Amino acid sequence: MEQEIATGHEPCQWLRNLALNATNTMSNQGVIAGADVSITAGNLLNQGRISGTGSVALEARNDLLNQGQIQGRDVALVAGNNLVSEAAKAINGVGILSGINASNTLQLMAGNDMALTGTRVQAGGSAALIAGNNLSLTPSALRDDNGLLRGGDAVSVTTGKDLIVSAGNDLQLHGVTIAAGGSAALQAGNNLSLTPTIG
Repeated sequence: MEQEIATGHEPCQWLRNLALNATNTMSNQGVIAGADVSITAGNLLNQGRISGTGSVALEARNDLLNQGQIQGRDVALVAGNNLVSEAAKAINGVGILSGINASNTLQLMAGNDMALTGTRVQAGGSAALIAGNNLSLTPSALRDDNGLLRGGDAVSVTTGKDLIVSAGNDLQLHGVTIAAGGSAALQAGNNLSLTPTIG
């Protein structure tokens, strides 16, 4: 059974501390906000905004999909299988940029694959992006009515301190902007691919 947390644009909750737990799928299309926010589910889908003035911890035992905004002081997203953050497509075909923002530390972890597409990732402190298998950072690809590629939203990773991007298998960075205030480490267990965006 799918469990809907919020629909529309009104805040779902605004509490000092908020903890939500779902056995199966948890879906947010509105606003979830509080001080410390903790969400655990089998699968987790965010198409709205999840915001905390303190820590924000999102854990999916299977897949975690973000098509909205996630922000907090310390932010941790953990998926047992795949973690995906991508620009949502509006009705007119224009991409809506997704974002993950931590004023202090940021951790993104996937047991299998991680894919960040058309997503802005920011951390005021250090950040770690770790995937057990493949990890890709790519811009979104939007097409016109004729099916022709016409660009899309860029992907960027910005940190105030150190950055670690690690893949157990392949690491693909395509048209991504990386800016680290401290050291930046890119690690791949197999192939590391760096390609610019053309056009």
